Amino acid sequence: HRKKVPLSRYNNYSEYFNNCCYNFPTESMSELAKVLSSILILFLVGIIVKRISKLNLCILCQSVFITWIGGLILYYNNLFNSREILALMIGGSIVGIYYFLESKLENHHLKIFLFPLYLSMLSLGFLILGGKIEKPEIFILLIVWLIFILIYSLRKRWLQAAFKSLLECCRNW
Repeated sequence: HRKKVPLSRYNNYSEYFNNCCYNFPTESMSELAKVLSSILILFLVGIIVKRISKLNLCILCQSVFITWIGGLILYYNNLFNSREILALMIGGSIVGIYYFLESKLENHHLKIFLFPLYLSMLSLGFLILGGKIEKPEIFILLIVWLIFILIYSLRKRWLQAAFKSLLECCRNW
């Protein structure tokens, strides 16, 4: 039985990973290899959990989400060094949320709000990674939301063709 050591007592991600994973050979692993291993292990565990629990959740989405949350915690504790890998995983989660919502929205007219929602989630991902959102970015997001609210509210009038083309933008590529 191993003694647990606080996260802050480690010098780097490899030391932390070794202590948690019982001497898994991480010294020679790149940050990407560690992330790929984490996603793989979580994916395999997820398959077992899904089978036992009958939960209808996306195992890949869960594996990536848990990995980037863990990576983010490690990053802010200076135990993980790759913001690029975190950005890729966060971006993948954002796109996954977008497509999940698109598939679940029964009122197809509400799908018009997926684009401003995507931009908002992208901005949130930027904030999570330590970026700063200032007045110009907030202004752009507000304008986009207002434009799409206006288009939605006028959809039955003269903007019907524009509304229809916005809804079909991703369907016909």
